Amino acid sequence: MMIRNILITIIGVFLLYSLSKTLLDYHKKISFYNEYNHEYEAEKDINKKLRSTSIKSQDYYSVERNIREQLNLTKPGEVVVIIPKITIVPTQTPKPIRPIYQQWGAVFF
Repeated sequence: MMIRNILITIIGVFLLYSLSKTLLDYHKKISFYNEYNHEYEAEKDINKKLRSTSIKSQDYYSVERNIREQLNLTKPGEVVVIIPKITIVPTQTPKPIRPIYQQWGAVFF
């Protein structure tokens, strides 16, 4: 009877160990799948954008427009409007000038 209880306990411990190992392995595989799927979707979106850019670049009018923009050419009758980029020039904030006696006070105190 004692040997039977020990044998059942050993088998139970072995089954629990096997179950926990299987569950941890399953969790790792699920996390790998989710990560891989996320990367796949990101690459799929990039591929869609590249395909649409490729299709747009094959259009005659967009090719002509890109060439004209790069070479700074215009069609007869077109008017070119050049808008300069806005640059913000930082101005220095004036430092308040303290009276002489306060400056000397700051030196000695």
